[in-house]
Parts: sequence; C-alpha cells; structure tokens
Amino acid sequence: MSEQDSDKIEPVDFNLSESPLFSNQTAQVSSNKPKIWVWMGLSGLVLVALLVIFVLPTVVSEYELPLERRVDVAEILSNQALVNPVTAISPFAEAQQSLLRKEAQDVLAELLGRQSELDALDVQKWAEVAYAEALEQASIGDEYYRTQAFALARDSYALGRAGLDQLFDSVATVLSQTLIDAQQALEESDAIVARDKFALALLFEADNEIAQIGLQRAQSLDEVGAFIADANELFEDGELDQARDLYRQVLNLDSYNQFAREKIREVSALIIGNEFSRIMSSGYTLLEGGDPEQAIATFQRAAALGVKQEQALAAITQTENEIASAEINRLRELIVASEGEEQWQSAVGDYDRVLAIDVNLLFAIDGRDYAEKRARLDSLLIDAIDNPERFSEDAV
Repeated sequence: MSEQDSDKIEPVDFNLSESPLFSNQTAQVSSNKPKIWVWMGLSGLVLVALLVIFVLPTVVSEYELPLERRVDVAEILSNQALVNPVTAISPFAEAQQSLLRKEAQDVLAELLGRQSELDALDVQKWAEVAYAEALEQASIGDEYYRTQAFALARDSYALGRAGLDQLFDSVATVLSQTLIDAQQALEESDAIVARDKFALALLFEADNEIAQIGLQRAQSLDEVGAFIADANELFEDGELDQARDLYRQVLNLDSYNQFAREKIREVSALIIGNEFSRIMSSGYTLLEGGDPEQAIATFQRAAALGVKQEQALAAITQTENEIASAEINRLRELIVASEGEEQWQSAVGDYDRVLAIDVNLLFAIDGRDYAEKRARLDSLLIDAIDNPERFSEDAV
C-alpha cells in the first residue's frame, strides 16, 4: 500500500468498555471485590486486639484493690528530680502507707467474715446493743480509711473485730440461757416465745437434741393446751374415762408432757379404785345373800386388780372363816345328835372334820378323845356279846 493510500485510511475507534465480552469480565471482577464495611470491621478487630495485647496489661498492672493505684517505687525515684522536695512524700513513707492500708484491709476482711457468721446466728435477737457497738467501731474505721489514716482505720477495725469475736465466743453461754428461757416458756404454755427460743437455739447448734424436741413440743403446744383444758373439766365432773382418753391424746401429740402422764396415772388409779369398790360391794352382797363361795370368787377378782389387795384378801379370809364357822356349827350339831344316839364312831368322824377346819378347837379335841374311847368301848362290848365263850378265859 502506498503512503497516499495509508493517509486515506481513517482510524477506527475501539471502545473496549462497549464490548460485550469486556463488560461481562468487568462486572465479574467488580462483584468479587469486598465491600467497604467488611474492611472497616476487620480494621476495628485488629485495633481491639492490639489494645488488649499491648495496652490493657499496662493499665491493669497500675492498679490493685480497692481500686487504688499501686505505688511504683521505681517511678517515684525516677521522678524525684521533678518533685518539690518540701511537699513530696518519700518513697519509704509511701511504702509504709501502702503497708498500713494492706493491714487495715486484712483486719476489715476478718471483721466482715465474723459479721457474716453472726448474722447467720441472728445476732440482733440476742445481742443487739453489743453488735451495734462493734459495727459502730467499724464505721469509725471507714472514716479514717477515707482520709488515708490507715493506722487509725486498722485499729478501729480491730476494735470492731474484737467486739464481734467476743459475741461469737459467747454463743455457748447464750445457747444455755436460751434453752432455759425456752423451757420456761414451754412450761408456761407460751407457744410463741418457746418456738422462737428453741429455733434460735437450733441456729447455734443444729443437732442439739433438747432444742429439737423442744421445738417439736412448742409447735403442738396450743393444741395440747386445748386438750388439757377439756380433760381437766371432764375430770372435775367425774367423767374419768373420757378425761383419761383426752390425756392420752395429749401424750400422742407431746410424748414428753409430764403433766398429762401424771394425770393419766392419777385418773387410772381412780378408775381402778372405783372398780375395786364396786367388785367388793358385790362380793359382800353375795356373802350376805348366803353365797359365800361366789363371794370368795368375787373378792379374788377384786384382789387381781392390784389395788388394796390387803382389803380383798382380808375379805376372802373373813368369808372363808364364816364358811368354816358355818361348817363347824353344822358338824357340831351332827356330833350332838350322834352322841345323843351313842353313835360314837360317827361322832369321831365329825370331830375329825371339825379339826381339819381348825385344829385348835378345844371342844373338838376333847370331844373326839371322849368319843373315840366310847366308840372303842362299844366295839369291845359288841365283840364280847358276840363271843361270850371268851369270858371263860382267865386273861379276859
């Protein structure tokens, strides 16, 4: 091609952005780029991490509880040249202050621990004034602490702690007196005071058996009191069986109630005594009615009750004597009849029966001897009559 021809060629304008292929590729590239807020978030996280790693340890190391800046002796020494020597605190003095502050904090921690223990024991119920005085000493220590008079604060805290320690050491004595007061309230039927006192004693000593039993009794005290009042009224009216039943209900609620136990014994003795009198009266009625054998059986039943046995045994003896006397009189009548008919052997037998009842009866002793001799004489006479030939013998 000639230069003239080349001059005639017009330049072609290629706009790549208008090319479909190029536009698609561009869109794809732009869609893969991260958005601006993602970059900002990543930058913030990196910044926070740097602060945590490099800055935070330095800040924390400069402080200690209770949120007071630590004393850095090296820093003080390095800055001595910049501080007015007249008004500056020496490193030694500042170190002493730090030590006193630590001592005050330690004493305060012990005081607060003891306070917590006493609060658990409900100290304000049994030592309100002394407890308030000890806390007042602690409050004075707080004032000293705020003004950085740490030695005075430590001493005030120590006084408060000593007061609380003294209260804590008195728990055993308070427990003993509390149990005494609780028992007295129980005996006076003051349920509210008794419950409070026994509950307080259990705070002091959770496994105290006296307090456990006392609290249980105090909780049923009102109901027990109502039963006792009703039982006493029935007792006065002579309704002994019903009264005893109510006293037994009291023991079911309160097995340690000594009053109810004693009243049960008293009422039971009266009931048995009344039963004894009734049985004995029945026995005498039988005796007067001519039935001594049944009377003796009745008296024996009375003796089995276990009360007034001497009286029952005496009645039995008396009845047996009356029976014996009646029998002796009956036999004596038979003896008189036999002797009148000269039935001496029969009389001897009746005398033996009398002596079996009472061996000391003289009429029976003498009478038997005479009757026996007469009976033997009768026997000899009868034998002689039946054998008359014997009289021919010299010996006979």
